[in-house]
Amino acid sequence: MIDVATWTEVARMRGGQGGSLRDVDLNSDETRAATAGFDKFVRVWDLATESLVIEIEVDADLPQGLTDVEFLNDTTLIVAATDSSYVLVFTLDPDELIDIAVRRITRGLTDQECATYGIDPCRTLDELRAS
Repeated sequence: MIDVATWTEVARMRGGQGGSLRDVDLNSDETRAATAGFDKFVRVWDLATESLVIEIEVDADLPQGLTDVEFLNDTTLIVAATDSSYVLVFTLDPDELIDIAVRRITRGLTDQECATYGIDPCRTLDELRAS
């Protein structure tokens, strides 16, 4: 990554295994970069350490890969894919993922499922949605 005001390198991140990058976007405080490319991976990078934070493979038949990535806020990405009508939204916030999952569940867990997965207390569907 190059600072265009000074034309100096500010970060170097190794791209994916399967091809070139097609788009890069920075979050609002410029601490992270998101990349998308021909290899159908979205990657989020920590700019201070130049390390990979998360790698998400878009599991779809996309011969030309991904075209665009953009931070909607510091934890949400929107991704567009070529050769299709896909526009995908990813959240990087674990609490938001849990909220989404709870809103989409259609039944509570059985006592056996709670015991199997170590969930204690074993709450009803209404209790899960109210939390």
